[in-house]
Amino acid sequence: MITALLVGVSLRADEASTPKLDYSITSNFEFTSEYVFRGLKVTDQAFQPSLEVDSNNFDLGLWTSQPLLHSQQNEVDLYGGYKYAVNKDLSVQAVATYYMYPEFNRTSKTNIDGARNSFEPGIGLTYTVAGFSPSAFYYYDTVLKQHTGLGSLGYALPLAKLGTELDLTGYYGIVGGRDVTPSLRKNVHQSYKYCGADVSLPYKLAANTTLTLAAHYANNFHTPVGTKKDRVWWSAGVAMGF
Repeated sequence: MITALLVGVSLRADEASTPKLDYSITSNFEFTSEYVFRGLKVTDQAFQPSLEVDSNNFDLGLWTSQPLLHSQQNEVDLYGGYKYAVNKDLSVQAVATYYMYPEFNRTSKTNIDGARNSFEPGIGLTYTVAGFSPSAFYYYDTVLKQHTGLGSLGYALPLAKLGTELDLTGYYGIVGGRDVTPSLRKNVHQSYKYCGADVSLPYKLAANTTLTLAAHYANNFHTPVGTKKDRVWWSAGVAMGF
């Protein structure tokens, strides 16, 4: 009897000393009227499902864009990151994305990067205060030799009567590298700037299911003649958490 009690105490002590692994899984099914990346249009309307696992400040995910027009190429991204909280308001985040284009075609006018696959790590800071969340990130694509600096400012406007909030985001970015726009030329070094704004309205359908409707605007500067500057599009998605 005493031996059994001692074994029980030992097991409870081992369980208490073992850190609990907290994690969550989120799947998102989104439709977008245009796929725009860093101020440049990639494809027309597309279905963009994703799956993400978050655990102890780490995240790992799979995101894909599947155009509804068969003449436009698809994209599959693997991404991950780690967020470190300096204090309750300031956090540092290290991220990395591996871009894959299964239907890559060098003659495709929808290809904006000039490579079948590429890898882009990045690092940034985010500060949150009174509903505002300014952030600054730097990315470097090791395949395209492309630098990107991105600054953004987000604000969550509470909508108490609806039980939700209106998420507002404005951003400004600078891209420098080669083959950053559709072109058949190789080793073309070019820089451009872009800016934009997003407005999204999430609405909880159930405890673990959220519908999000969003409107988007983007503009680009110093891109080749013929590149459309102003772009306006919309998206709708359903996210489910587990």
